Amino acid sequence: MTQSFYGLDCQFIRRNANIFVLFHLNKRNLSNVIQDVDVGDEDNFKDICRKQFTNPRDHKYVLVNIEAPIGLRIVTNIFL
Repeated sequence: MTQSFYGLDCQFIRRNANIFVLFHLNKRNLSNVIQDVDVGDEDNFKDICRKQFTNPRDHKYVLVNIEAPIGLRIVTNIFL
């Protein structure tokens, strides 16, 4: 568990993680995550993140399960 995606040892933790919970990211950091994590449709993922990170009713996070099939990797609002 860490609060920094890029402060991690790339070979040990980031490459072996199955689930990423992303909280508000600026455009640069979001693009960097997309380069390292297969999120499927990048434009759809960016749109989901933008909506989640800006909607005050949401919990403002996006969960990415890289072991799930491409269409099911992105999850929001699991804590309802």
